[in-house]
Amino acid sequence: MNRLILTGWGWKDYACAAALALRHFKSADIRGMSTRRLPEFLNEVTGYKEIVILGVGLTGNPELLTKAVAKLTGKGVKISWISAIPFPESLSSELQSKMEIFVDGDGITDAVSRFYGIPYDDIA
Repeated sequence: MNRLILTGWGWKDYACAAALALRHFKSADIRGMSTRRLPEFLNEVTGYKEIVILGVGLTGNPELLTKAVAKLTGKGVKISWISAIPFPESLSSELQSKMEIFVDGDGITDAVSRFYGIPYDDIA
């Protein structure tokens, strides 16, 4: 698999968002992720050309997250962050410049729908 979808857990909106992203891509690995674990995971993950992060917070360990994202993008991995909540102002512009960031919608499923331009009425 060349693509990885990371989504939060605890709310059905995360599962719906991941299903919608998978509908867009047709093929991807999907994994639940927490804000705390995201920086460590990205620092260790290999084998993907694209990583899409759906609604997972970015403030768990900002320094490690910035290093991990820089390492991945340096290897040609495209990283996208889709959220209904604005990008945290406390995070570095370096991190922001290395990710495709999309913020919109009334929840993460709506944000994914708007980003990829596909409806979600049947899974909402």
